Amino acid sequence: MKWGRTLASALSLALGALLLAGRLPGAAGMATGPRLGMGTFLVMLGVLLLGLAVAPWVLRKTTKPQDYEGGCPVGARCGCGQFNLKPRKMCRGCGAATVYPA
Repeated sequence: MKWGRTLASALSLALGALLLAGRLPGAAGMATGPRLGMGTFLVMLGVLLLGLAVAPWVLRKTTKPQDYEGGCPVGARCGCGQFNLKPRKMCRGCGAATVYPA
């Protein structure tokens, strides 16, 4: 699926560039407006497909790892009664490790 998306992206980018340059067969006889519109659509489709193919890699490289995994859930109360507004490993009120009653 990833290779198909990448191939479709490259094909759309190439066809859009050829259409905009007027090098595609029959493109020279087209009016400027439709040629620019179709060429721009093909280029934008290629960029979108390429972005979708690369998005998981970019997200893996740029997303902060979740350091609160295994911590307390939002909205739970600590053993000392402190209400939890965000995931954390230590209680904001008593400073103890977050062991929340079920």
